Amino acid sequence: MHHLRLRLQDNTRLHLAVGTHWALSGSQLPSAIKAADEKMYKDKKAYYYHASQTGRYRHHTDEVLPLANLNILRQKINESRFLVYFQPKIAIDSGLLVGAEALVRYQLDDNLILAPNAFIPLLEETQTISQIDFFVFEFVCLRLQKWIHEGRAISPVSVNFSRYTVLEETFCQRLAELSDHYQIERNLLEIEITENALDVREEDLRRIIDTVRRFGFSVSIDDFGVEFSNLSLFSGADFDILKLDRSLIQDIAVNEKARALIQAMSDVCLKMNIKLVAEGVETEEQLNILNQCHVNIAQGFLFSKPIPVADYETKYLPLPDADLNGGQDKC
Repeated sequence: MHHLRLRLQDNTRLHLAVGTHWALSGSQLPSAIKAADEKMYKDKKAYYYHASQTGRYRHHTDEVLPLANLNILRQKINESRFLVYFQPKIAIDSGLLVGAEALVRYQLDDNLILAPNAFIPLLEETQTISQIDFFVFEFVCLRLQKWIHEGRAISPVSVNFSRYTVLEETFCQRLAELSDHYQIERNLLEIEITENALDVREEDLRRIIDTVRRFGFSVSIDDFGVEFSNLSLFSGADFDILKLDRSLIQDIAVNEKARALIQAMSDVCLKMNIKLVAEGVETEEQLNILNQCHVNIAQGFLFSKPIPVADYETKYLPLPDADLNGGQDKC
């Protein structure tokens, strides 16, 4: 490794993170690979600390890089430095709350809360993202349990999972164990799989979706329309919810092709009994067009940005004795 570094140190176009570990026998290969992988990420971490010319992980790089260490990541979780916000989902035809999406934030200090794009790429690179995914899922289960005991009018909550997490052998088993532990009906929990997870082999993705649904959870395909859209999913996988990415929504008022595409997607989803959710809705004009296209559900700043759980409870889930109108207000 030393000689390799010497040969590359003057190369301004190529940067290489290296980790090595020697195994005395083939039976030790798995542990050797794990040890080498850890050293490689340590090497990468040291590079990003000092490489001001790179744009990668430059979202508060120095502050989030310690999260690449699994022990530090777990410590920050235990210190409640990761926060779960909720963003409401609204039925377009009635204006009523029909669910929420749980979204994670990282509280760096008292004055700075980081959005997911500041730390999720790093956790995916180090393949420790499942720690956060299941932290959010358990938080949602615990909160649903609390709402049920308080008699609040609850609706399903969706949780995002990385492709690395859903590929873990125990993924569905962990989902089931947590929901059962908190006595949450599984139809109250939606498992969101980002569409860029479709770089996973299609047969693996279908197997994952089928297994999750067989365990009683709903499956949502998130960010549909980013980069590419795998239309073969419709013929090969049975999922419950499709979320249109904000990039398809933002110019539907002036882009006839985008509008026609959304109308076509709405027709397909209607025939296949798939709920269609539009993300990033910011204007009444967008909402009206989505309604004309028979899109079911909207989510975006027009209704609410992601907010702390206490604010979500106050605004959308009043306690029974606090509901003076005798029903849920429209948003």
